[in-house]
Amino acid sequence: MERCPGVNASGTVDDVTCTFGDVVGAQADAAAGRWFVGAVNVSGCAAGDLRFGHFDESNGRVVLSDAFSNIATGVDSGADSQCTGSSRTPPLRGASRPALAALEAEGARPPEALAAWLARPINAGGCGAEANVEALGLWLTNRRDERSVLRSAVRGTDGGRPLVLGVTRGGGRPAVAVARAAGAAGYVVGYGGVAGGVALQYVPAFEVAAMASDAALGAAPTALVVRGEGAGPGDHAALAVGAAQAGSVDLGVAWREGCEATGAVWFAVVRLEGGRLQAARAAVRLATAAAGAPSVGYADAGMVRPGYARDGMTATEATDGGWVVTWPEGASGAQRVVGRRVLELDGRLIEEEPLVLAEGLGGLVSQAVRTGAPAAGGRLAYVVYGAASGALTGGELLCRMVP
Repeated sequence: MERCPGVNASGTVDDVTCTFGDVVGAQADAAAGRWFVGAVNVSGCAAGDLRFGHFDESNGRVVLSDAFSNIATGVDSGADSQCTGSSRTPPLRGASRPALAALEAEGARPPEALAAWLARPINAGGCGAEANVEALGLWLTNRRDERSVLRSAVRGTDGGRPLVLGVTRGGGRPAVAVARAAGAAGYVVGYGGVAGGVALQYVPAFEVAAMASDAALGAAPTALVVRGEGAGPGDHAALAVGAAQAGSVDLGVAWREGCEATGAVWFAVVRLEGGRLQAARAAVRLATAAAGAPSVGYADAGMVRPGYARDGMTATEATDGGWVVTWPEGASGAQRVVGRRVLELDGRLIEEEPLVLAEGLGGLVSQAVRTGAPAAGGRLAYVVYGAASGALTGGELLCRMVP
């Protein structure tokens, strides 16, 4: 348990007990070691009280709120409830599965981020019932207090009131990724489609000055829905941004079809161009049964040699990389983590046996594969956690070239 700002029994702001059921972060300033942080507090609201703040690597402190913040006592909470969701109609309190992606400061614009989450109580279970996907823009501001002490605070767009992006029946965390095309930066959000597949939306970076008291996120963008051939709602979306091209950028998106753990894993390539998302390649099925939540990373080179040809298409130095999609599979108590590679050349699978990252795992398994920063060579790394053993393992993924 921790202490954080909240509304006490007398209706005034005070330090109250907080217990966090879910915590996420996104780097806001690499040089300064500062991060945006999101958490779901379940003290005072079992359904979920969403909080956002910042973390400083230099002192190890997480600051969830400040007097300068317009979300100091929680996101969209009010006098009637400590839970997130005061502005919802009809009333539905609570929040779950937050996700974050951040843009570092650029020019006069301070570090900013986009958060997305499910408007479903954290204690209400997962996939099945419909739930809104909500979003809030965040930015990090610095101000001096009455004693001229410089203080940092995280503020939310539109007075701290969330924007409804769409509806999902999935129980997985929304995917949020920063994407740049033709010099413009923004965020791509992905979540399970109600009727199957994955819904994707592009949210432009919002304009905000360092000392601004408010900023607008804008209207909810139209969603692009990409489907496979499976039945049931889409769930557990994952995104990885590919290499930028002239005026556009491709993204790899993976998802699981259906609420059950026996659902198939699908992958597709979408393109961001002119502020619009469009399908670039047909969806391909990667796993047919007993698949868990997928993760995806991008390697900009090394999967095939320039000159490699398939079905009339020839790889160049700009198209010799691709995406690695990983997921846990197998019966409970005997799971393993496997992966498949998809070429950016044509958005299709490399014909090879699945990659095995870890096996002999017991119980619930979580895993992730991520692309490193360009400064670090953009290497792919993976991490696997087995809840039964409590073991955390990982390493670097090295691409083997297809002849």
